[in-house]
Amino acid sequence: MNQIVFTTDKQILKETLREVIREEKERELNKYPEKLSRKQAAEFLGIAYITIYHWIKKGIVKEYGTRRKKYFIKSELIEVMNQKQEKAEPWKQSE
Repeated sequence: MNQIVFTTDKQILKETLREVIREEKERELNKYPEKLSRKQAAEFLGIAYITIYHWIKKGIVKEYGTRRKKYFIKSELIEVMNQKQEKAEPWKQSE
């Protein structure tokens, strides 16, 4: 097993890790089209398929389309994810 050992400033390491995580999230987001089906939306949000229905009823997410062809807007789902994350991690706002 080969090992690489290096030293770096803690702040530089934090910034580098944030950048890598941001790039990975961006790459993951780009895998999905702008309009998502119910199944794609659930997968994108990392929730159960049935949860989408509950969130629609509660007004958390908005569904578009006709009776047979429903879809969600990816940018709106990203906004929902960010809001949910802020509520779950209030301590991160002060960083």
